[in-house]
Amino acid sequence: MEDLLVNPYDEMRRSLHIIRDCLMESHNIARVLVACLANVQQYIDVVDYAKDFEKMGGFQVFPELLDYPSSLVRIETCALIAELVQNNPHCQRAALLSTRRLLRLLDSEPDDEVRCKALYALSCMVRQNKAAYGSFEKLGGPVLLRKILFEATNRQGYFPPVPCNLSRREASMAIAYECERGCDRSAHNGGLMHAPVK
Repeated sequence: MEDLLVNPYDEMRRSLHIIRDCLMESHNIARVLVACLANVQQYIDVVDYAKDFEKMGGFQVFPELLDYPSSLVRIETCALIAELVQNNPHCQRAALLSTRRLLRLLDSEPDDEVRCKALYALSCMVRQNKAAYGSFEKLGGPVLLRKILFEATNRQGYFPPVPCNLSRREASMAIAYECERGCDRSAHNGGLMHAPVK
């Protein structure tokens, strides 16, 4: 009964306000940020609420959250982005500003779970969205997928592990999406061999 009295819009706005306040604090408040991100996540599975979160400026905090020192905050942020953009063209477009940071996390983040969630967010962002995929491609996303799937063998002669099973699956799905598009121009330009992420 209590759930029926909750206004998702007000709850998301309250959480966003707390996130902004926390980002201005100098001491470590990672647990508060994680709780707020999780709170928002419970509402945004409805497309209209995901759009509302974007319209209230929710996507503007992602750059700082993706750079936040706590890996737990980065994990929750990637998970939230993935949920927001999944099958939602409006939010996919709005999240494009986070593409470069997500790719950087995927490329150089030491925490494997952060890398997994970053890849999941990227996969959701580009799925069935040509403009988002174009941005991903220009930033060297396909070359990074190759790196995850086909890294050079190490001295023992086996492939080094990818960050997690999800990474292998998501990378495979993204490459399958590129193949499905039947990009002749991609073949003429060397397929997946684009400039790496800087």
